[in-house]
Amino acid sequence: MKTTFKKIMALFIITSSLFITGCQKDLYDPNYVATKNGLLTGIPADFNWSTLSSVNLTVNVNDQYNGEFYYIVEVFDSNPVIDSKAKLLTKGVAKKGQSFSSVVSISQTTKSIAIRQTSPTGLTVTRMVDVASIVTVDFGTTATKSISTRSSSGSVLTRSASDTDKNDFVSTMPTNIASYDQSQQGTITKFKLEDGTYDDINVWTPGVYLYATGKIHITKLYLASKCKLYILPGAEVTLDAGNNLGQPDEVISIAENATLKVGTLTPSSNVKILNKGTISASEIQLAGTSLLYNAGTVSVSGDLSGQNDGSTIENDGTVTALNLLVQGNSSLSNYNEINVSNLTTVDCTGGSWTNEGHYTTKSMAVSAHNSNVFNKCKLVVTDNLKFNTGNIKIDGGAYVSCSTLDMDNCKIDMGANSIMKVSTQANYNYNPLSGGYGFYGPTSGKALLKLKKAVANSDGQNYVINYSGNIQIECENHPDINVDPSNIRFTEDPTIEWVKEGETTITISSSNCSEGNTASQGGTPSNPTFPIAVEPDKDYTFAMEDSWPNYGDYDMNDLVATIRTSYQKNSSNKATQMTINVTLRAVGALKTIGAALQMDNVLADNIQQVTNNGTNLDGSIFERNSAGIESEQSKAVIPLFDNAHKFLKSSGMTNTIVGKNNVPAQTAKITISFKNPISVEDTDIKSLNFFIVTDGKKDSRTEIHLAGYAPTDKFNKSLLGTGDDNSVSGISFTSKNEHLVWGMIIPAIFNYPVEYEKITDAYPNFGAWAQSIGKNNQDWYNSPKSGATY
Repeated sequence: MKTTFKKIMALFIITSSLFITGCQKDLYDPNYVATKNGLLTGIPADFNWSTLSSVNLTVNVNDQYNGEFYYIVEVFDSNPVIDSKAKLLTKGVAKKGQSFSSVVSISQTTKSIAIRQTSPTGLTVTRMVDVASIVTVDFGTTATKSISTRSSSGSVLTRSASDTDKNDFVSTMPTNIASYDQSQQGTITKFKLEDGTYDDINVWTPGVYLYATGKIHITKLYLASKCKLYILPGAEVTLDAGNNLGQPDEVISIAENATLKVGTLTPSSNVKILNKGTISASEIQLAGTSLLYNAGTVSVSGDLSGQNDGSTIENDGTVTALNLLVQGNSSLSNYNEINVSNLTTVDCTGGSWTNEGHYTTKSMAVSAHNSNVFNKCKLVVTDNLKFNTGNIKIDGGAYVSCSTLDMDNCKIDMGANSIMKVSTQANYNYNPLSGGYGFYGPTSGKALLKLKKAVANSDGQNYVINYSGNIQIECENHPDINVDPSNIRFTEDPTIEWVKEGETTITISSSNCSEGNTASQGGTPSNPTFPIAVEPDKDYTFAMEDSWPNYGDYDMNDLVATIRTSYQKNSSNKATQMTINVTLRAVGALKTIGAALQMDNVLADNIQQVTNNGTNLDGSIFERNSAGIESEQSKAVIPLFDNAHKFLKSSGMTNTIVGKNNVPAQTAKITISFKNPISVEDTDIKSLNFFIVTDGKKDSRTEIHLAGYAPTDKFNKSLLGTGDDNSVSGISFTSKNEHLVWGMIIPAIFNYPVEYEKITDAYPNFGAWAQSIGKNNQDWYNSPKSGATY
């Protein structure tokens, strides 16, 4: 331990015995300082002080080769498809009949892990799973929970107009019919309209039928209820803006090869516009319960709209319009082809929009909490597709594409073999699982979602999207799953699959309704070369106090070392060799300190050879046998360094006071070969029993371990239960009263406290974490006090 000159003199005056006790390796007995200063209290006795969680993971691959080839399985702390900083945690192989099983240690702040399957052809599929003590991932299975009540085949809605409504066409002129004469209304109910101009047709008598033949120009038209205008084959009728079609049950019927030219057409009150020919209009506005049924061609240079009380647009032909609006309780059903050159607006709370043909529009906006938007065939939005409290169901085998997608309080329900393609960018605002929003895939089979890029509308926005069901997502540019450790950005089911751009593994046949998709082929299938190298991208820092069994000043910097491990595995997922890179970063003590790792589950006689490329060992503490491990130990003890100061090429307190005695960190590479392959669990960081030796002895020595770990065969057992140690009656290497520890492992490159700063002061959330048994403030080591850490 260490102190200032004033502290030394004060303690010397108070009690010389304390000074004498500490002078061999330190300047004072730190037991006095910690207990008198009330370092930290209220820690439950059963707290294990771990910053790590363990996941028992089993992965079954989707073997397409009947066990002939191995698949590679990798585990990451985040999704490597969308996160370039994803860190590899472990790796192995699997095939039919051979699962990949491993115990993975992760930071307690990690709430989900990514599992990546690489096929023998080199194609990858990634799934995310929530962290639990036991996790099973099966790439050959799909979701079992109910996602949608919509079927994957057949019509979603029955057609809105009855056959009676749609079949009111006349192909020939009735016989013995009189020419139109307004004065004869009431006595004659059928009139013919022939070539010429009619300045004012005012049919005030209900139930009168007009039959148009030839080329006719009507400057003003009024029809009473139940009146009908039949435009016969070959006829052409031009209506000026003065038409009045607002009486109940009127019908305008355009036969095949007939034409209606009109400016603004505003039918209402159950008026029916039935077309098998051609309608050319500047604007069509349907209101009331009116119907536009088209089995021919409708061309609108302006707006085509269905508004208010249940008006209906039903298309079996071709429709073109500048803008198309479905509003209120109105509905649209397309069974053939609609082209909108500008904007489609679906704002019909009580109505529906249904496409069972080809629908193309520049932009499309869906709103008004609408749940009756169905795409059963092909919808192409060449620019922006926007949902604001609106939803869409994409039926099995159907296709939707757009350049940009905006989603806010939206649900997109995708059937099996459906495709949604966003070629430029998806913009997510707020689409949480709790609201039933986001993308929902089928319960069997898979849907394909292709996103060139996805973004959150604001950097701090949480719950921007949810992915559920069986969906394969082709996207590499996507927001991270978390805003920060406390805020979730998006949620997903473990059945969601992620692939890189151009590497989908789903084949969907092309059809009249879909462009389809061809699965990537990858290379020629082959097995990996064994042993395979596994290089986890993870650093662990051991921060130690050196005064056990007495308290220290609790700055956790008496020795600070960072360890990174890697290993080689055979085809049975056993480790044949292991490498430990140990980096000594700080020695905040005056005494000589050595350090080693005991492999708690590996016997000493299973070590083939240990090699070391550093100048870290001199034999002053650890005597090694011919295999390179410490001699006379039953378990494999791997020496890391004998003298920390000597290894750092320094003396005194090193790298703990800013601007004083600062030297470069030193790294040693230690390679361990095993006689018999061992379980990878035995190489896990939690199975590596790190300890320091603080009295310079080779035998009957003072070792300091982390809480819950057992000492080596060479430990002086008589020290247990002395001083502040509670090892006799409690967890080993914890204190009697406050339940404190003398060493910790941090799952990161830890910014340890500077000299004279307790860890409780340097990290304000540390105490709350310990007092909550590690349930709260699990990321305490990411929030240091300014200027308090090195």
